Amino acid sequence: MKLCATVVFVILILLSRYSVAAPDEFDGINCKSNVPAKLKGRISWNGPVIELEARHKDIGLIDEGADDISKTDEDPLATVYWEVCGTRYVAIYRKNVIVDAIKIPAKSDELKESTGKCKLRGEIIDDFVLRLSGGGSNDQAWALNKFKGFIQLPTSELDCQS
Repeated sequence: MKLCATVVFVILILLSRYSVAAPDEFDGINCKSNVPAKLKGRISWNGPVIELEARHKDIGLIDEGADDISKTDEDPLATVYWEVCGTRYVAIYRKNVIVDAIKIPAKSDELKESTGKCKLRGEIIDDFVLRLSGGGSNDQAWALNKFKGFIQLPTSELDCQS
């Protein structure tokens, strides 16, 4: 009995030397991962961003900023811009869960965000719109729906006010 208690005590001491970090949205992601697919549905880190970036130096994680796109305080919604392995991504966070994420094309010259100021075929788009301008056929746009995620829009029929 005394031996058993001693073994348990030694094991507890050894385990206490290793802290167990809470999981975050970038756990298990590497430079070969399909980052948007891996992020979807994950719960966000609830700590300082500098610690999150330090935890993921292996993928060169950089927080490029965030925008609160909520329409009400009861339903928080944000876009968060990340760099992973030298590639830029934007993710939609609803409360603390990632609804969707997309890769931002490298050739995008300009990133425009609009809320309630875009029309598609003359109809006002109620959702937040993210538009990437790369010139001509490189233009891309998405409506950010809090339930469905990113919905690609035809830029040729999209009119957004700055």
